Amino acid sequence: TNPATDVAATVRYAAKDWGTVLDTQVKNVPAGDRCQLLVTDSSGHTTVVGSWTTTYDEDGVWYPGSSGVTLDTVRSFEVTANGKVLVRVPAR
Repeated sequence: TNPATDVAATVRYAAKDWGTVLDTQVKNVPAGDRCQLLVTDSSGHTTVVGSWTTTYDEDGVWYPGSSGVTLDTVRSFEVTANGKVLVRVPAR
């Protein structure tokens, strides 16, 4: 959760032979916002790995994404909308 935006996100992710597959759930994003999910790797390179438009009720919705970035190099995820970072999620 980002206290400045009150936006929360959960990112589930797993390794694949070709990179990383993931699902993202968000809370407190205004309806109609066009969101993007970005992944940052260990070299600091950021890649858009998914996008969606929020609806009036995000409860229980998981948005899919994928990346050629290998799991061992994933460092963090960001959910953005309208050019602003809503929440940052560290990789664990």
